[in-house]
Amino acid sequence: MISFHDSLCMYKKIEGLEKLKKLGLPCPPHVIVSIEKDNLLDVKTYILSRVKQIGIPHSKGDRIGVTIRVSLPGALDKTAVHGGLHVTEEEEIVKRILQKYEEYKQKAKIIIMHTIDARCSGVIELQDQQVIIETIPGDNPPLLEGRTNNIERWQWLFFLNRDPRVPISSYMDTNNQERRLLSFSDINIFKKYLRYFSDRKWVYLEWSIAKNGNLYFYEYLEH
Repeated sequence: MISFHDSLCMYKKIEGLEKLKKLGLPCPPHVIVSIEKDNLLDVKTYILSRVKQIGIPHSKGDRIGVTIRVSLPGALDKTAVHGGLHVTEEEEIVKRILQKYEEYKQKAKIIIMHTIDARCSGVIELQDQQVIIETIPGDNPPLLEGRTNNIERWQWLFFLNRDPRVPISSYMDTNNQERRLLSFSDINIFKKYLRYFSDRKWVYLEWSIAKNGNLYFYEYLEH
């Protein structure tokens, strides 16, 4: 028999969040909404109770509203489309979650997660001792969905202790002027957390840095 924990491990987004928490990496507060066939009489009341449990942040510079993320079992997880960023009204959150269940049915589990009021966001890939960081200003979707090539990109070998001095490509603002998104202190913070993965062959992380400087990770894959 598959345990509840094992069944959750079939959902890569959820499994990744659990691993990030176990490693002690900072994650946005979140809860899981899971609707099974026979365990609920009032679905809306259940969803609303989960929304109230996580709360809706209005902390300018740190977290504003929630993100509604869809997680599907196995390889299907890559096909799931989230339900929006910075959603701040309870009724709208419940509505969007119900829409996602209508779209994906009961195989879906929904992650309600605080949305970062992001200064910048990006991805980290660690593969064969090479680190690549890509970042854009603001929220992550334009980068994750391939809607922009205007990114700041850093690259170095993981086993070297010295910092990279400059990015290998720069973000250009609307005036076509170079704008630095990550500081050397940001890079040092990333290096501190990357030490947790020194024995992994491949690691992928998604993250945002809030306007107040707080760093949050919210996607983790490895092999």
